Amino acid sequence: MERQYRPTTYLTAAELFEMATIKLQEAAITPEGPRQQNILREAQALQARAQLKATQLSKSRAQAN
Repeated sequence: MERQYRPTTYLTAAELFEMATIKLQEAAITPEGPRQQNILREAQALQARAQLKATQLSKSRAQAN
């Protein structure tokens, strides 16, 4: 049996922040309720990932100098 590999996408912190902004805009036009809460959770998760990635990048740059 042949093993299948899924493609991996690496996103930058800026791309993650942009995706979070889009999710927040989507949540703003979504009626209140469970769907809106899910969108807000997704936006918060994207923001957290972006912040983590930005922090890691700044630390690695500081160590390089």
